[in-house]
Amino acid sequence: AIVLVYDITDAASREDLNTYWVSQIAEHCPEVPYILLVGNKSDLESKRAVPEIITGSTQTLRIGDVSRNVVAAEV
Repeated sequence: AIVLVYDITDAASREDLNTYWVSQIAEHCPEVPYILLVGNKSDLESKRAVPEIITGSTQTLRIGDVSRNVVAAEV
């Protein structure tokens, strides 16, 4: 399993998941069975810089040529 964590108050940290970390997963472990997407610093809601996600919802990440559904949470 892989846990991808980003800062909800920093849009660049969320974008880094798509521009850097997802490519690393595609290159080094494309068949990983589970990916969890976690937005941290949810106590800083007034400083939110990215759209809210519903804990337990499914988000889609493009990993290489494949779209993968990942479980999402905010903590």
